[in-house]
Amino acid sequence: MSAIVCSRGDPLTERELEVLARAAAGDTMVETARRVFLAPETVKTYRQRIIRKLGARNITHAVALAVALGHLSPAVHAATRN
Repeated sequence: MSAIVCSRGDPLTERELEVLARAAAGDTMVETARRVFLAPETVKTYRQRIIRKLGARNITHAVALAVALGHLSPAVHAATRN
């Protein structure tokens, strides 16, 4: 995954990209937390930061924006689902 530079020039961190990819794969916050060894509240915080940085309405919109910008591909979604 390549870095996503947001409208404010504040790029998503590697961990934010990882959480975004898990959301793209359809994981809930709890599933993401288990997979990346974080507390669910930490995943929630990462999702909120992603949404804010991308100017999205919610995490689904953030995933759509990342795909539209070419920073996530449908192949990545399928590969991360396992």
